[in-house]
Amino acid sequence: MTQQSLADAIGVSKQVMHKIINGNKAINVTEISAISTALGTTVDELLTPSGEAKQSDFHDCLQHVQNQHTREKLLLLVEVMQEILFLEEVVHAKHSPESKR
Repeated sequence: MTQQSLADAIGVSKQVMHKIINGNKAINVTEISAISTALGTTVDELLTPSGEAKQSDFHDCLQHVQNQHTREKLLLLVEVMQEILFLEEVVHAKHSPESKR
């Protein structure tokens, strides 16, 4: 998929997509949802690192984000996602058959 086709799929210009990809534009919930749909995946799969390399890949990518404000927002987003995943685990554990014994 090209930047242009992804931009078209989520309803932004190629320039805006370029800024998103290069970390020069903070991405909002609507855009991340549209990107995941366009790529045929879920937001969770798109944002959740899988495997040991993904965490270091994220930090490597973060090094290339030039805008400090965007970098801080991305780090905050990761913290929020980690909290959500933790809360989901707590809820699932609470409602699992093993917890009702």
